[in-house]
Amino acid sequence: MIVFVWYKKEAGHVENVLQRKGFSLKILKLLSMERGFAEKHHEDLSSKPFFNVLVENIIYGPIVAMIWECKNVVTTGSKIIGATNPSNSALASSVVTLLLTLAGM
Repeated sequence: MIVFVWYKKEAGHVENVLQRKGFSLKILKLLSMERGFAEKHHEDLSSKPFFNVLVENIIYGPIVAMIWECKNVVTTGSKIIGATNPSNSALASSVVTLLLTLAGM
């Protein structure tokens, strides 16, 4: 199975963690995400009060876009990268790391 993953470069080196877990990196590209794509990608969160801040953060500056291949890539990748709700994420997940970075901690 193959999956598209992206993160803000401030979140750290997610690709190293995924490779150590047996993921095979197929494509890695630094790019800017357009507002429409960011809004569509997170449309399930559009009713949340933080939606506009989320979109602004995503479109401000570059993101790291990656294509990964691995057995159970979605389930395993979600555990490593973290849940949309940070309170449901493991402490070492990328989501929590990004939030701590943005908070200056």
